[in-house]
Amino acid sequence: MAARKEHGAGHVSEQPGPCSQAAIEAAVRAAAVDAARAVSAEASISRTSATTHGASATGSPRRAASCLGATGVASCSASFEAEAAGSSSSGQHPMVLAEQWVASYVAPPTSGMSSIAYPSGACVVFTDFAALLAPVSVANAAQRGKAVQAIESGDLMRLALWTYQTFDSERRGYLAWGQGTLRDFVEAVFRQSGLAPPDEGQIYQVYTRFDRARRMVLEARDCLCLVDALLRSVLAAEPPPRSPEPALRAPAGRAPPPSAEQWLAGYRAPPIGGGAVAYPTGAVIHVEEFEDLLLPVAMANAARQAVMIKALESGDLLRLALQAFRVSDWDLQGSLDWCSGGIQDFVVTIFNQWGLNPPDEVQMHPLFMKFCDGQSTSLDALGCLCLVDAVFRAVFAIELPAPRRRQSLPALQDRAPSRECSARTSKPRRASGLSSEDSTHWRRRASHGVPPVAVAEVAVEEADVEMEEQEALEPVEDSFIYPEQSLSPAELRRANLEAQIAELIEAQQQLQQMQTKALQQQQQQQQQ
Repeated sequence: MAARKEHGAGHVSEQPGPCSQAAIEAAVRAAAVDAARAVSAEASISRTSATTHGASATGSPRRAASCLGATGVASCSASFEAEAAGSSSSGQHPMVLAEQWVASYVAPPTSGMSSIAYPSGACVVFTDFAALLAPVSVANAAQRGKAVQAIESGDLMRLALWTYQTFDSERRGYLAWGQGTLRDFVEAVFRQSGLAPPDEGQIYQVYTRFDRARRMVLEARDCLCLVDALLRSVLAAEPPPRSPEPALRAPAGRAPPPSAEQWLAGYRAPPIGGGAVAYPTGAVIHVEEFEDLLLPVAMANAARQAVMIKALESGDLLRLALQAFRVSDWDLQGSLDWCSGGIQDFVVTIFNQWGLNPPDEVQMHPLFMKFCDGQSTSLDALGCLCLVDAVFRAVFAIELPAPRRRQSLPALQDRAPSRECSARTSKPRRASGLSSEDSTHWRRRASHGVPPVAVAEVAVEEADVEMEEQEALEPVEDSFIYPEQSLSPAELRRANLEAQIAELIEAQQQLQQMQTKALQQQQQQQQQ
């Protein structure tokens, strides 16, 4: 029997003996260590196999995670959790290591630091990501001083640690990339710092510098270092200087630009398609530069091109835009911001008021950059009006090919509606144009024996009812938008329906001719 030995307040230990409890526990611990090493080796083999099959640093962030497979990711996470428990030379848990590192952290200065070697061994050269993070740098130009202060004071790392603790509530000591947790953590730190965050692809390119082994997880301290590296790279990607255009710009030392109201009072719109336009803000816009970018918007609004050209040249567009700006500037700041979505929403509002399909944020951003001074992402009332004018000019100055006219069916418009038509008009109508679902519906009805004329009656009658309903819902204040020169959505739908009906009748006639011809050939063969 093993000798028993008392220790302090009731603690008992045993001298190792042939069958002692301590010997059994030691054997269990040794077996656990061997099992952990086996899991680590298996995960290492899985990672090597996944890397061989295409998980690369320059690939898609989601693809790199998916190459491991569900089993590989689980093994990798289990392996890393075992490694995290004793990853440091001192045997400290990664969470404790991160907390101690932040407690004694002294931030290197941002100026004059082109690269930093982080504690894990990752070396990040910030200028390597200048082109990648240039849009983020522009979006945060107004907060540049605040970002520098947050880095150099250590506030960024303290905020990052606090945010990390909320994401890793179970204190595992790491965050995984494949589940989106690591990306969400980075975005949360940026937003809590009052900054616009980079997107997933931009984060991933910097993340790969910290995860060379492609474990798809980062320890707590590396997560904090990733945030530091990203923000320093954003600061290193300074917005490019705007190209000077002395021939078109006003001379230096000019008087301050007028207010939006003063500019509109004496506004004389240049003709559409007149080349470059110099605005009172100093921006010069060459509309042909944006033709390829805005061609889809021009095609979507081709039916109202003549209306909008007249609105631009008469000044009606900008007068309505000024009223919309006063509504959008609800906090009376006198400006709208790009990063908060205020400028984009303002332009979309103008397009909607004129019954147009608006451009998206990607299509608008290059034009916005022409009016942005590089120091702020906000535009005052004059800048917003000039931006609206530039966007509309760039869209409606694009010359589109004349549409091919289709044969209409005037005879069908005078036919009395059938009973089926009267019954269907009580159902809800769509306000959009004819969709592929509508076209398939009418063709299916014709193929099931419904005469083409009856199909046409129903379609035209529904279009008439829809036009009446939409006209009753149109606001009175929109009456100045030259309705006699444009088509409403319901009228466009009717025109599309007539074209579809014409095609349907033509196709059915061709089918009947083919059936008649086949029947004649069959009769001739029988006679022979």
